[in-house]
Amino acid sequence: MHLPDRSGVSYRLATQFLRAELKRLGAGGKTLTRKGLSANKLANAIKNVLGDSGMADRAFSLGQQIAKENGVANAVSLIE
Repeated sequence: MHLPDRSGVSYRLATQFLRAELKRLGAGGKTLTRKGLSANKLANAIKNVLGDSGMADRAFSLGQQIAKENGVANAVSLIE
């Protein structure tokens, strides 16, 4: 499903970018597509992510960095 938001940025494009960035940064697993998805593939992907403590550490660190950016306040100041 392709749902553009009011700013004109495609939800699909944004999620594709974010998935790629999380994988590049080592904070996300392999991207699964709905078309090729099966219960077995989903279960294996979940096991891989949950079993990778390095990925969890990188995701936690990335979350801390994002929280420090104060993104909403920065965006508001740029708009004003």
